[in-house]
Amino acid sequence: MRPFVKMTGCGNDFVVLEASDLESLETASTGFGVTATTASGSGQAMLDKTDIRAMCDRRNGIGCDQLLVIAAQPVQMDARSGAPVAAVSMQIYNSDGSEALACGNATRCVAQLWMDRELEDDARREQVLAAGEQVVVVITASRTLRCWRALDRSTPSKTIPSTTIAQDPFQNVNVFVDMGLPEFEWTRIPLSRDVQRGSALDAVTDLGLADAPKDVASLLARGVAVGMGNPHLVFLLPSEEQLNQIDVRAVGSKLETNALFPQGVNVTFAAIGPAATTGSNAEASRRILAKVWERGAGETLACGSAACAVIAAAQRTGVLVAPAATAADNAANQSVFSVQMPGGTLQVGISAQGTMVLAGPSRVVFVGVYSPPSQSALTAPA
Repeated sequence: MRPFVKMTGCGNDFVVLEASDLESLETASTGFGVTATTASGSGQAMLDKTDIRAMCDRRNGIGCDQLLVIAAQPVQMDARSGAPVAAVSMQIYNSDGSEALACGNATRCVAQLWMDRELEDDARREQVLAAGEQVVVVITASRTLRCWRALDRSTPSKTIPSTTIAQDPFQNVNVFVDMGLPEFEWTRIPLSRDVQRGSALDAVTDLGLADAPKDVASLLARGVAVGMGNPHLVFLLPSEEQLNQIDVRAVGSKLETNALFPQGVNVTFAAIGPAATTGSNAEASRRILAKVWERGAGETLACGSAACAVIAAAQRTGVLVAPAATAADNAANQSVFSVQMPGGTLQVGISAQGTMVLAGPSRVVFVGVYSPPSQSALTAPA
């Protein structure tokens, strides 16, 4: 029997397990295949792919896009405030059993869960209230990510609506994640070879879409490869109508295992409309729609790192105008874009220095206890 927490961020849903629970598991009696470190080790706990697929199954298991294994880590010093902050490691497993290196929405969800737990401790709650900001560091296989939220001193269990926070351009969000810089250098995305054109990929010569229907091939003539701690391939389309012409499953599943991406790739199709206003906020007013095929999980309702990759690709190619360079790097100097996905809207901020911040809704859906099937039930018939 395994306790778990089910969480969601814009419909991108996760099952969260504690590594300490897995470490105490009796492998023979439960059917889980676990290789776990001790509490003094890295906090990693490896699950057998069959077990992961069973838990992620939406009919016979709990059901989720990805399964997360988290573990408390030593306190770190916050790079901005210099104060000690909690840290938690997060392993990410796709619903097909493969391991992922990063996930923006999972990071937001785990950060919120850890923050909520912190507030249950009276002494820590007082410290957070005095600071006015709560910070948690989430450690993934590819990046260490600073996550934060501002707190209402009168109701410490809730966040302040963003519109009441001075100089905060995000709206109606809970947790902010500093996603770092997007990568365009081919070895860091990574690609299997240098395509000699930066990160711009030709659909036929680079991606092998020569056999795609002509109407689809013309829409996907050029893709942009972006690294956000995990590899992304972004196709920028001129209209929502053209976005809706794309068969996300057919194209996404074909490209997910393309040889150009040694780790596989998340495939995103995005349409960026004209500005709805003029002036300094014109770029942020543009309607941005996106659909995602995630490697190892299939088509999902949202993807945080993909939302960041869309903005990075659009600015890289000049579809969106990057913010002017300034000496400071804070919320007041960010361009903030709303990326609408089937499950909801995510906000992506990008500073003049190129650092990306992700924000959006996240919540606990329910908690429960999972009873894994017996070993015989997990074994496919001969």
